[in-house]
Amino acid sequence: MADSHYNRVLVYGAPETPGGPPRIVRSFGSEGAGDGQFSLLRDIVEDSKGFLYVGDYDGPEDRIEKFTAEGGFLQAWGRRGTGPGEFQRPQGLCIERRRDGAEYLLVADS
Repeated sequence: MADSHYNRVLVYGAPETPGGPPRIVRSFGSEGAGDGQFSLLRDIVEDSKGFLYVGDYDGPEDRIEKFTAEGGFLQAWGRRGTGPGEFQRPQGLCIERRRDGAEYLLVADS
């Protein structure tokens, strides 16, 4: 789950007790413009290999970040702008899975 105003990703698991609330298994991220940091994360998706993609925006950090399932930073791409590879508030993400097995990250960009 994208916990936007606390600049982190929350990963939930099954409740500790039947009927109880889901428990937080782990979280990752912090405020900032560095690798693995967020300004205003808006969405997160997981591909079939377990990699996580996070859309983040707020100024020059308009980008997508890729993480391992455990929250380890792998790479980031994009910046603020209107050209190829640039974003203006990437806030909706989806993994498109094609019949041939190929996967594509789709980004809804404001």
